[in-house]
Amino acid sequence: MPKLTPRKHQLNDHDFLKLSKTESNPRARIKLLMLHQLSLSHSLDSIAQTFGYSKGAAAG
Repeated sequence: MPKLTPRKHQLNDHDFLKLSKTESNPRARIKLLMLHQLSLSHSLDSIAQTFGYSKGAAAG
């Protein structure tokens, strides 16, 4: 059986805002909202400040 090669995903491939509205886990919901902000080309600094995280925590 041949190995499947991973598809290169783009941030615009998913609707993170829509996914966050149905997510029941609060931490996962925040991560989805952060990904939504990244997909809108916001900087990591502004996202971290908005959500109250350090820049390193927002990147990881």
